[in-house]
Amino acid sequence: MIEMSKKKDLKLWELATLYESLRGNMSERNVYEKKYEIIDIMQNAIKNGINGTEYKNRILGSQAWMVKEANDNDKLIPTNILNNVVTYKMAVMEVKV
Repeated sequence: MIEMSKKKDLKLWELATLYESLRGNMSERNVYEKKYEIIDIMQNAIKNGINGTEYKNRILGSQAWMVKEANDNDKLIPTNILNNVVTYKMAVMEVKV
């Protein structure tokens, strides 16, 4: 793939699109459009997870909002982007899509 990108002078996103197209047996245009669907799903999952979710079959209640609140109020060890990554990961895991 790296050799192909050099020969065809492909940017990284073009190479990724080509790879997914071949891997998924779909057009590059379809891969490109699917990317936006996935981005939308992930952004909504983060937003909904941070807002809090409730499910009857869950052992623990929603917690992503607490991490975000603690981070916003400087109650966590400052780790730059890591606290945001943890918050977003927890938020996604707390949402059923």
